[in-house]
Amino acid sequence: MVDLFSAVGGPAGELRAEHLNFAYGTHRVLHDVSITARPGRVLGVLGPNGTGKSTLLSLLAGDLSPTSGQVRIGTTAVTSLSWRELARLRAVMPQNSTFPFAYLVRDLVAMGLGSGNGAARGNGAGRGGGAARGNGAGRGNGAAGASTSTQNGAGTGRAADAAIIDAALRAADVTHLQDRDVTRLSGGEQARVTFARVLAQRAGVVLLDEPTAALDISHQQRLLELCRRLAAGGHTVVAVLHDIQLAGALCDDVVLLRHGRVEAAGTPRQVLTSELLTRVYEWPIRVETLRDGTIVVVPTTATTTATTSEK
Repeated sequence: MVDLFSAVGGPAGELRAEHLNFAYGTHRVLHDVSITARPGRVLGVLGPNGTGKSTLLSLLAGDLSPTSGQVRIGTTAVTSLSWRELARLRAVMPQNSTFPFAYLVRDLVAMGLGSGNGAARGNGAGRGGGAARGNGAGRGNGAAGASTSTQNGAGTGRAADAAIIDAALRAADVTHLQDRDVTRLSGGEQARVTFARVLAQRAGVVLLDEPTAALDISHQQRLLELCRRLAAGGHTVVAVLHDIQLAGALCDDVVLLRHGRVEAAGTPRQVLTSELLTRVYEWPIRVETLRDGTIVVVPTTATTTATTSEK
């Protein structure tokens, strides 16, 4: 039985952002952002629209380079790594997956093996026998751009890779879709396929951008459970989330961004408070904690937004 949830080679390294600044042209997006994501824990990144959450995730992934500051996995700066080295260390689920070609689902998931963390380094375990070439699945957003050109069909290695793909499809509940054209799937189905590719990549650091946005409630809960299992297996997991209540259920640690700066960081109980959320989202929000520790977030009716902003 393939174990997708124990980090390959033992617990992943810490993921650290140190005094990050970033701008698109003259528009500054992030200001002196420092965060730490630790192996065995899930870190949630929250904040209003346009506050820099997805940009921060792209910097953590090494897909963007900061104007100043540094991102490290363990002691290694991500900017010093090649795409192939990055793909071995971290897997990324983007907010919006784009599929420029009509890949079969199984072949798309097989692209995750190109990181080198699979048994046969992506040597043709998909239906098409060559789908791990990485010719269009998104630069840096998975292992697709880092696959080896080896297509030797090595018997035992190929069988092991096929087992990894099967396990990833099963975990993400997309086995029944494996022979379908990914461009013909619903948004939620495509999101689950992309998550399956992340699982197949078997990188120690897992970065997720709005992973539950397109999912129904049962698949949201399933994905949250899988994220918890990844963390329990020694992975470092970072998730950008809009659903504050889901963040309370999923995350061990939370970073709250406001206007591109860290407004607060800590455990969900420390950060997800009525006062902080009301100030950051500029809308009155009531937070209650149930007897079992569940955090319940309730937006309330505001008389005026201005009154809220002045608090």
